[in-house]
Amino acid sequence: MRPSDRREHKRFDVLRSAIVKGARANMECMVINLSLGGAKLMLMGTVCLDPTVTLAIDEIGTFHADVVWQRQEFAGLRFTDPQAYLERTLGSILPE
Repeated sequence: MRPSDRREHKRFDVLRSAIVKGARANMECMVINLSLGGAKLMLMGTVCLDPTVTLAIDEIGTFHADVVWQRQEFAGLRFTDPQAYLERTLGSILPE
């Protein structure tokens, strides 16, 4: 089974600037796809992210997340905020 087949939430291609914040450092990034469950990031450089981060997406909001994978300048996050917060914050910008 492909990972995309196991996803609970459909992902949508986006292009939003953001900052990923960890205990050791903050880094600019681009959110390249987004869902109510998480995000795929393109980092501005190669750095090992902390296992738990905060993602601040310009003009949208701030989200707590676990880093579930990272390869070179790309990373996948799983949001850990309450579902109601995610739906309220992201629901209006994601297509149905």
